Amino acid sequence: MSTKIFKKETDCEKLIEHRMNFKNYLDYDIPFIYICDQDTFIGYDESNNMIGGFTLIKNLEMSRTWAQCPSFAKERFLKTYEVDDSDCCEFTFYWLKDKSFGFWFTFNLVKTILFYPKKYFIFSFDQTKKRLKNYYDKGDPVYIYSGPVRIDGLISYEYILAVSKFGIFKIFFSRTLKIFFKKRIKE
Repeated sequence: MSTKIFKKETDCEKLIEHRMNFKNYLDYDIPFIYICDQDTFIGYDESNNMIGGFTLIKNLEMSRTWAQCPSFAKERFLKTYEVDDSDCCEFTFYWLKDKSFGFWFTFNLVKTILFYPKKYFIFSFDQTKKRLKNYYDKGDPVYIYSGPVRIDGLISYEYILAVSKFGIFKIFFSRTLKIFFKKRIKE
């Protein structure tokens, strides 16, 4: 089955479905308010079923990750890399239904990022997720902060990092190559 549509989604019902798919695939819930008025991109198969998506929180004032980051770390990052808040956005709500859609979805994701009007994409993840760290490290991220943050009233030890457009390309390209070669070896 080949994928048919990749688009910026604004329909409220589709955004709710995107949020629920994210929750189902990653077992993590984020309030709907973080998707509203942001840039959400979704891929659909030929039957118009969602196969993956991601959201770019274009205004860091709405970013949960940025809000959790201590002021000293934010200021150091912005000063060191000579950027301001408007040069950054949060990359979140990323999910993919099936690796068989990986190449097509990745191509569209990377194309979207390369033409998106931001320089850095902010991520955060739990420090115990070593495989996720190895995954993001392929994009030569800037580690903005590493330490305790408060998430939904609980303390969690997180990495907060920024990745450039080229870094996003490197992360997803390396994943796509890995999947491609695994398929070739099995054949």
